Amino acid sequence: MGFYRGPNIVRDGLILAIDAGAVRSYPGSGTTVYDLIGSNNGTLTNGVGFQTNVGGDWSFDGTNDYINITGLGTAFQISQGSIEAWIKPSSDGTDQMVCGLGGGGTLGATRVIRILSNQWGYVGYGSANEDWSSITSVTFNTWAHVVIGWNGTALTFWLNGTQYTATRTGIVTPNSSVIRLGVSTWSTTDRPFEGNIANFKFYNTLLSTQKVLQNYNAQKSRFEL
Repeated sequence: MGFYRGPNIVRDGLILAIDAGAVRSYPGSGTTVYDLIGSNNGTLTNGVGFQTNVGGDWSFDGTNDYINITGLGTAFQISQGSIEAWIKPSSDGTDQMVCGLGGGGTLGATRVIRILSNQWGYVGYGSANEDWSSITSVTFNTWAHVVIGWNGTALTFWLNGTQYTATRTGIVTPNSSVIRLGVSTWSTTDRPFEGNIANFKFYNTLLSTQKVLQNYNAQKSRFEL
């Protein structure tokens, strides 16, 4: 499949994957990033950078950089699923939307990895009933393997293989057909992320902790963990 240093990546339920360290996904220049699973390619916008560190990663300036992926249609409008990324935050910026899927307009219908006041968070788009803030502390300028999953109103978060769970009211099936890295899914200017992202995956099933650990162990040496 072409993952950089990831021969044992979980494939079951994987419907989208991009990786800055895989030449088939990103050749090191240009504005197109290619989906390793299908044809849901993305566009680097406003000068997203590329570095050869850790085999390859994208850098986001915290101002207006983002990667936009469309074309999934209703593929992620499902009652359970998971998104995964290797992330290196460089600055808190008070409130940042790192990456996720969904869109605005419907409370509880978005799934976004967030950093808020030095803490990892989980956005369902809406009030505190949908969002899950202050899950665990962020270590800045260090690579982290972050996975968020949902099954109905039950939410799960993993940081480097450690699992955290919560149940939130108001969570509904994700809507829209947008995946974005570097900004929120409901606005291309809202709370941009400053730091690096090396890859991103979307699964149409809730990953088990065993499978999360499989993916973490498959690539942790790339990120010097």
